[in-house]
Order: sequence, then structure tokens, then C-alpha cells
Amino acid sequence: MSDNVTKTDGFLLAAALAAVGRPAREIASAVGVCERTVRRWNGRPSFRAVVTKLRNELLSTAIGRLLAATGDAADTLAGLLTRSNEQLKFAAAAKILQISLRARESEELRSKIEELEILVKELLSNEPIQPRYQGAESNQASRHEESQSGEND
Repeated sequence: MSDNVTKTDGFLLAAALAAVGRPAREIASAVGVCERTVRRWNGRPSFRAVVTKLRNELLSTAIGRLLAATGDAADTLAGLLTRSNEQLKFAAAAKILQISLRARESEELRSKIEELEILVKELLSNEPIQPRYQGAESNQASRHEESQSGEND
């Protein structure tokens, strides 16, 4: 390792290169250590944790950039609906519907997961569970009453 690069700097540089998928040979050359050292670092949980943290940061940055462009992408797709090319309009309309349905399904799943998480917490806390849907019990009771009155006719 060169004099101007400390062991910590080399370790972090190796982790950064590993986070973006560089091979051990390339990492070793860039850091100034043998390939065996890189492989040994790769086996350490502390090194793997740094690589994972860096990958998560890279992914978060990329996702942020994609989300920032979402509005422009939606405008572009919606703009295709006004084109004279019927095939292009159809493809844009189909894609908009597909994306909308997926978004709706995702939101419904998110909502159901939140409800289940609340129920699990309540069950684990040993506190009485409050009915989620007010009126559900009264709807069931009124259906029972209606069926009873129908039998008496």
C-alpha cells in the first residue's frame, strides 16, 4: 500500500469498489494490496457491512433521481395520447392503465399490511382488540335479524 493511502483509506476504497461490483483483482490493484488481502477483507462481516451500506446509499441516490424524473415521464406518456399515430396512442393508453392498476394494487397491499401490523402488535400486547370496522358487527346483526324475519313470514 502506498505511503499516502492509510490502511483505513484502502479498506474504504476497497469497500467502495466492491460495492459497485469490481473484481478482487481490480480492487487489489487500485488499493495497492494483494488479491488475497481483498478476499480476506471480503470474508469479514465488518467489510461486508460497509459494502452493504455503500450499496444502499448508491441505490437510494439512484431511486431519488428516478423519483425526481417521474413527473416528466408521466407527462411524456400522457402527451403521447394526443399524437396522431393510433398505435402510439394505444400503447401509451395501455401503459398508463397498466401502471395505474399496479399502483392501486400496491396501495391496497400497503394498506392491508399496515392493518396486519397493527393487529399483530395488539395481539402481542395482550390488550383487547378493538373492532377495525365500525358497523361490521351491526351489519352482521341486521343481516341475522332480516333472515329471522324472513323465516317468520
